[in-house]
Amino acid sequence: MKMEIDFLFSVTSQRIKAKVTKDQIIEDALNKIILKHDSLKNIEITFLLCSGCNIDKNKTFENQKIKNHEIITVICSYISQDEEENKEIKPIQFKYVKKLVAKARVNLPNSDLNAFIDKTFDVFKSLKGKYLLICSYSDNYKNYDLLCFEIINEEILFIANNAHSERIFTCSHFLDKYNNRDLLITGSFDRTIKIWNINDSFQLLYKKRPDYKFVENTYLLSECLLAFNKSIYLIASAYEIYSQGYYMLSYNLKNLNEYDVMSNSKDNTNYLDTQYINRFPLIIAANCGNIKIFDFSKKKLIKTFSDNNKKINFLSVVIKKYKDKMSLISSSSDGFLRIWDYNNPNILIHKIQTYLKNWLIGLELIDNRFLLAGCADGSIKEFDLSQDYVALTFPRNVDYDPLFTLRFIKINGKNYLFSHSHRGLIEMWN
Repeated sequence: MKMEIDFLFSVTSQRIKAKVTKDQIIEDALNKIILKHDSLKNIEITFLLCSGCNIDKNKTFENQKIKNHEIITVICSYISQDEEENKEIKPIQFKYVKKLVAKARVNLPNSDLNAFIDKTFDVFKSLKGKYLLICSYSDNYKNYDLLCFEIINEEILFIANNAHSERIFTCSHFLDKYNNRDLLITGSFDRTIKIWNINDSFQLLYKKRPDYKFVENTYLLSECLLAFNKSIYLIASAYEIYSQGYYMLSYNLKNLNEYDVMSNSKDNTNYLDTQYINRFPLIIAANCGNIKIFDFSKKKLIKTFSDNNKKINFLSVVIKKYKDKMSLISSSSDGFLRIWDYNNPNILIHKIQTYLKNWLIGLELIDNRFLLAGCADGSIKEFDLSQDYVALTFPRNVDYDPLFTLRFIKINGKNYLFSHSHRGLIEMWN
């Protein structure tokens, strides 16, 4: 449910309407307005007024009990160009808070890290307003179960025992806006993809084996969901043993008996994600040697990014503006952060050295400037993309426990970071 709010900016006397959701952070809504209006680009917000009362810009509209069509006065002033250039933006500090789960196992010997990166947890705010953590879970390293954990009250809400018959290797949330439901997608070594309705106590909606002609000899590697033209599509990558070929398949959830082969090649796709640029859905497929971008609407490959080294395993990817250029940023198994010109994949703009021998793994982008990465030495590193250097390192008090995945979420206006490690620890930072 969206509300329409008027923002009245004191410095320009502009009155700008904006549609906001109740759980949206007030500061986020302001930033979106400022980005759209050149006349507001160089302003500094002092404080906000609404019906004569001050507003905390770090809280949500729901927290502030702001009503539809209400007028918020934004008290602000101009920043001179010199002030803007000299204004120091400090790196975001995260401090270790506590361990939430210690049984989200990653059942791989250290030597096999190069073969597979585990992504078996996710955190999000559900449609019911609860902050949930969902992960694969096991006492015996088999990882057949799924755990649903409520973060604020630290309460286990649900355990789906034997959710798969083999180890679960992916677990991710997808908000189905068309049907107003939270979906969870899981992949497993049992060669099935399952989609669950979280709103209804883990009701299993779909159970799918890849229908490609090599069913018995096909192993899933990664998968994701994508929304397009009021339909939801399952995108899966798979490996066929006999041909030693890799396939990317696309299924419409309305009819899982029909599918498209998006690509087939010798490239192992160990990372799949989606990105929407100008409302067009793209599929990002990363592997050893290159990163490929597919235009889903046309079902074709449109870009390939490569550093001409087939030994490099690209492990996570984000697309953002970097120094006024649309850029693709990747983490990799050689410890470098690579930044490409998105519009010209042949141009590698920059490589940031992390001084690790290898394994710069999960990426999380915060405030469109600070990039956090989980590392093989067990630390979290923060990169300031405006300065091209490692701004901070957050160590963990655990001997050799590589971090596989990071997730960032705001809970009641505060920033929290969640990390998932090789030993199965899910930890919270703020």
